[in-house]
Amino acid sequence: MTKPKRSRFEPGGAPGLRLTERDVAIFKAVARYRVLDAEMIGRVLELSGFDASGIDARTGHIDHAKKIRDRLTELFHGGFLSRPRAGFSFAFPGSEPIAYAIGAEGVRLLGRQDDDSIDADAIRNTRNAGREFLQHQLLTNEFRIALQESVANRSDLALALDVVLHGDSNPNRSIQFSAEVTLGIEHRKVGIVPDLSFAISDAERTHAYFVEIDRETEPAVRNKWSRGSRTPTLSGTSILKKMLGYGALKSSGTIEKNLGWRNFKVLFVCEPRPGGGDRIRRLQEITKQRATKHTGLFLFASAEDITRTSDILRVEWRDANGNVSRLDLTSVALMQRTA
Repeated sequence: MTKPKRSRFEPGGAPGLRLTERDVAIFKAVARYRVLDAEMIGRVLELSGFDASGIDARTGHIDHAKKIRDRLTELFHGGFLSRPRAGFSFAFPGSEPIAYAIGAEGVRLLGRQDDDSIDADAIRNTRNAGREFLQHQLLTNEFRIALQESVANRSDLALALDVVLHGDSNPNRSIQFSAEVTLGIEHRKVGIVPDLSFAISDAERTHAYFVEIDRETEPAVRNKWSRGSRTPTLSGTSILKKMLGYGALKSSGTIEKNLGWRNFKVLFVCEPRPGGGDRIRRLQEITKQRATKHTGLFLFASAEDITRTSDILRVEWRDANGNVSRLDLTSVALMQRTA
């Protein structure tokens, strides 16, 4: 008898499904990262010490990933995982990996274990998220996972990931700052919420970073018409507004007070839209024109550099002046310089 075809979007039930310790690890990973695809889940399992046999951790080739994909399908139909509809490409069905978030049964299971990875607001927002948010989160998670993999292969390095503010006991709360920013005659308080924060240390030094994922969904500079000409403004969102905010945070000592980081860098991971031009060069120019006091504060690399490398610590990042550095702490001249 032929089994009825199950929906790709709605759980169809998984009778006889018996959960394993590895399944629970998958639920915890998806809850913590908010959204992951099958290849990412396999890599997170490996980092957690679980067997992810049958998965090619770097390429996710179909033959290698089939085992985990089949298991994720069962966990989805059992209601433990969900598939946000915005993660599907309806124009080219099957062309992209399926994105998974935590499902209602997964939430209930982790809740019974008093798991601190459960953030009800984040889970609700992910389920209802649009495509841009999911793509943004997947790229952020690619960076996060690749960073953990590379540092795990280095016995001389230690990683502090997703740091929290001094005195904050909530591990799920995103770091948020506010800064007083001036642009021309405008003066505003702006909010800064990094996509990721981390520090890498060896026996002698620590380098601290904030990460901004730039998928070109906001303008590099937002302009307004004034007396017949276009001038930059702090209204709305823009990359320039973020840069000025980070510069103000550095000058005020806010980061050192709240995180203990005297010096830090801001990494922009740029994924330009087709036909959008050289995004990195554009942001380098803006830094030199509008954030002249902090040309060494911002470092730029492409999303392609991040997703294709086998070692994210060896990726080359460039500042506004073209100076190159890496995250493996070998390029100390640039990274120790006060921006």
